[in-house]
Amino acid sequence: MVMEKLKVNPAKAHGRYVYHTVKRLFDIIASAVGLILLSPLFLFLIIKIRHEDGGPAFYSQERIGKDEKLFKMWKFRSMVVNADQMIDQLEDQNEIEGAMFKIKDDPRITKIGHTIRKYSLDELP
Repeated sequence: MVMEKLKVNPAKAHGRYVYHTVKRLFDIIASAVGLILLSPLFLFLIIKIRHEDGGPAFYSQERIGKDEKLFKMWKFRSMVVNADQMIDQLEDQNEIEGAMFKIKDDPRITKIGHTIRKYSLDELP
């Protein structure tokens, strides 16, 4: 009796396979269309960020994801190139206790950085 309940219905298994296949195809096609439509904006932002101080257009960070796995996240760079090294000099202006670091008018943010943060464009990549 218990063994009968554990058997997988072949029709349901096939339905799940079709669903996951169609969903994966949709994800790939939608991503490709999104990248094509956003590519002029990406190119514009890359040129503006590089033109401002000559540094790289992208910034990467290690983040903790699902099941506590580390992954590398990419963003458009909105701060000066050496922003991480400047934290010690600005520590007395930190507005948050603990591991976070936040300053209201952070001097490390570039001109284009203010704009891309305001509209959350730094998160697009």
